[in-house]
Amino acid sequence: MALDAPAMTLSLQIMLGLVAGIMLAIAHFGSLALAVRWLARGRMRPAMLLHLARLPLLGLALFGLALAGAAALLAGTAAMMAARTVLLPRLAGWLG
Repeated sequence: MALDAPAMTLSLQIMLGLVAGIMLAIAHFGSLALAVRWLARGRMRPAMLLHLARLPLLGLALFGLALAGAAALLAGTAAMMAARTVLLPRLAGWLG
């Protein structure tokens, strides 16, 4: 069975969005911290390549959530923003 919007219940869309949003936030902000660490050490090329991979992958993942339904997209972006407030201070300590 394909995951299309009419077949998915609202609660399933929300759960999918929350789980995907948290996973996306970990991957997105973790790779951002890694890129910043590389830039600070003068490793420009790998940092730029990571940025060039990170941003389109986030866009594709959000597009996939949009295909799953509006509730999935909204829950996913809300989970990403909530996870950001937890992850960024911890990752900043990792950089220091």
